[in-house]
Amino acid sequence: MEPSLWTVAPDIVRLFLLGLFAVAVLPVLRSVRLAWRVYHYPGERISTETIVGGAIDPNLLARSALADRLPFKNMAKFSSESEGAAVHILRLAEARFLYLWETCHADVGSIRRACFLSVFLSFLMVACGAYPTYFFCYNDTNLSGSYCLIVSGERLLKALSIGLSLCILLYSLSSYFERILAFRMARWKYFATTLKIVSPE
Repeated sequence: MEPSLWTVAPDIVRLFLLGLFAVAVLPVLRSVRLAWRVYHYPGERISTETIVGGAIDPNLLARSALADRLPFKNMAKFSSESEGAAVHILRLAEARFLYLWETCHADVGSIRRACFLSVFLSFLMVACGAYPTYFFCYNDTNLSGSYCLIVSGERLLKALSIGLSLCILLYSLSSYFERILAFRMARWKYFATTLKIVSPE
């Protein structure tokens, strides 16, 4: 059976593999938090009447918008009695939504940066581990130098493929959540425009 890469890799390659694992942990945890924020809804679906009547918590409305639970059917306009309170609540909700959206977008940017860092570490691992991998193979086996060169190249390609696979995973996650956040922002703007929210001068 072919030995595992970890078993036959020199210490410096193992160190880089651990570094790649450490780079991946935090972005994956951020992805879980992002998924919770953009898909989890804290309560029942809200209605347009509660919004235009000014009887809704702004934080709940903002979280509903981020979770794509805004009511788009049977849109109602503000009544003259509740217009002031409703507009005030909607402005507070918009401020809260923008705050939540920006924090989520910052997490997406962090995941994207971790992707590029994993690429850098992967190629640095190959550059720094080329000679130690060859030396480890040549001294630990009875293989010829030319065959050890082939084996070392294969092992380095395996290590590089791990780093590049991690990069693809992180880039896919960041692109997915970036698209979701752009969609949620567009939905919020459409919702606000439909309700005729007018900012004060």
